[in-house]
Amino acid sequence: MYTVDEAQFAYDNLVDRTGCNTAKDTLACLRNLDADALQRQNIATSLPGAQEPPLYFYAPVIDGDLVPDYTYRMFEEGRFIPVPVIFGDVTNEGTVFTPMNLTSITDVNNFLRDQFPALTPRQLSRIDQYYLQNVNSTQPYLNSTRYWRPASDAYGELRYNCPGMAMSAAYANADIPSWNYHYSVLDPEDEASGDGVYHVVELNAIWGPDNVWYSEDVGSPPPASYYTSNAPIIPVMQGYWASFIRSFDPNTFRYPGSPRWETWEGGRWGGGQRLFIRTGETRMESVPADQRERCDYLISIGVEILQ
Repeated sequence: MYTVDEAQFAYDNLVDRTGCNTAKDTLACLRNLDADALQRQNIATSLPGAQEPPLYFYAPVIDGDLVPDYTYRMFEEGRFIPVPVIFGDVTNEGTVFTPMNLTSITDVNNFLRDQFPALTPRQLSRIDQYYLQNVNSTQPYLNSTRYWRPASDAYGELRYNCPGMAMSAAYANADIPSWNYHYSVLDPEDEASGDGVYHVVELNAIWGPDNVWYSEDVGSPPPASYYTSNAPIIPVMQGYWASFIRSFDPNTFRYPGSPRWETWEGGRWGGGQRLFIRTGETRMESVPADQRERCDYLISIGVEILQ
């Protein structure tokens, strides 16, 4: 997240590429462009201090009005809307985002800095200790190097897993009902490829595999097992989500036989109870100690790296 002044480079680059830099009113010029002409120039460039374009070029800007501060700081200070919430993640949040051809610790660090240019050498060294210590003993998957999965673990926890648990804790600390989940439904083909339980794959269970849109360019087809061995997880997920929508509690109308989904308790970890979701094995679990340690560190540097 940049301030308005820090984000000015993105606007200036777009104005230059479209030729609107010669206009007296550059914003009016952009607005008058044909949509296709504008989109042809709407490309991601590297962030200041980074080498390659990030996965996500645009982000909320701290404007002092709609977005008054960094997300982590606002949640830590209790500045959020007090409504019941569900946060959660999948086991392998980073696999679909992380390049499979990383060949060194330097490559991994460069990839992470392309996403978060404010990461310092000291912080990267600490991240390397958490995720890359055993990289030489990591078995590579087909079409990937041994650095791919450890790097994807680092990116996934930095971007998704740890922030989600921090949000759950913030609501719990404010005595607002907060539920957290760990989605770990195993698909044989995805496990074999190394993608594992990848980012937003749980949408196939929430909506049903026939109702999830994808194309050759966007998204992924539903895992085949959601029509066979993993079909039983669909009514379980739909029961929790429909119940939350109807009653602000995932338990009220949950699918018969589904375990009760307990709330996240106060404190960052305060029991650290979340719903572990897997076909035939859904249950409450505690966040493992090693993940707590990693997340404690990544959360602690959140504002420093502009999250």
